[in-house]
Amino acid sequence: MDGASRGAMRSAVYGLQRRITRSKFAADLVRLEASHGAHFDAVHMSTFWQRMGRIARTHPQTGEWASANAELLATSRARTLQMLPAMEPRAVVGIAHGIASLSVESGPPWDEVWAPVADALLGHVDALNTQDLSNTAWALSRAKYGATPLYDAIASRLEVAAAAGDDGPLMPQAIANSLWAFSA
Repeated sequence: MDGASRGAMRSAVYGLQRRITRSKFAADLVRLEASHGAHFDAVHMSTFWQRMGRIARTHPQTGEWASANAELLATSRARTLQMLPAMEPRAVVGIAHGIASLSVESGPPWDEVWAPVADALLGHVDALNTQDLSNTAWALSRAKYGATPLYDAIASRLEVAAAAGDDGPLMPQAIANSLWAFSA
């Protein structure tokens, strides 16, 4: 591939990322993924779910829409599941947090997502900062998914981080959020 082709590809990838982040409604994201999903990489897929979650936090009816129209997100879930094993842990955290922000619980068809997310993160807890750990615990708790081995790993990692003073100012909030998630 020559330099011009690489530049055009980078521009297309950046343009797609920009379109995802600028989407204002869930239906816009679904249409974008339907028309360009074949070109989505792990970053695009994570950003898709994070943006969907942000829209849901801004417009609470988005979660109701996602529950009522789960079939419209079937391709997005399938594409996500296909990419999960190769994703960086932080991208997986973003996906979990975004989907949980939709307020969909661990029941059909969303239950197909939570076990692979937990599996993808279990061996990589040490690679996550305290905010990522807190977001993961929150997402799994919000989804009512009982990922006990992952919760145990998160609690152990937070304990080590607290003892070492890792992550500075994020630590108190991350611990508070994680305690809430563990108790929910």
